[in-house]
Amino acid sequence: MTWREPLLTIHVLAIIVWIGFGFFELWLGRIFMKGDGGAAEAPLIRLVYRADLIVFIATLTAFASGTAMALLLDWGFFQNTWLGIKQAIMFAVLAIVLFILPPALKLGALIAALPEGPGPATPEIKAQYARLEPWYVAMRIAAVAAVVLAIWRPA
Repeated sequence: MTWREPLLTIHVLAIIVWIGFGFFELWLGRIFMKGDGGAAEAPLIRLVYRADLIVFIATLTAFASGTAMALLLDWGFFQNTWLGIKQAIMFAVLAIVLFILPPALKLGALIAALPEGPGPATPEIKAQYARLEPWYVAMRIAAVAAVVLAIWRPA
């Protein structure tokens, strides 16, 4: 049995979810940050955080399937330019994930502490999201760069 097709399918689907939900999350996050303390803020930040969890799972799935392909298909790590750059990008993304995981979990706890239903978000939630957003943007840019490299495949 060849592992290439199922692993590549899982990898590509994970990347689609990673990028799609990632930009969805950023778009909703920008709307949230422009909010004026209205009743829509709490439901919106809950949705943003759920999208972020999906992005996190997709990122780990893309990493796991990419690593499996590198190992099972004898592609290795950092053996050719385009794949090595993609692998370096993914390791950088994972480093960012590890770096922002504690504040992201804190944000989740702050969101969970909000009263159920509509209402404003706390200033602390807005500040915490604002600290995380630049890292989210960097990871989305990295994902798009990896896709461009996968399509372009420079020598």
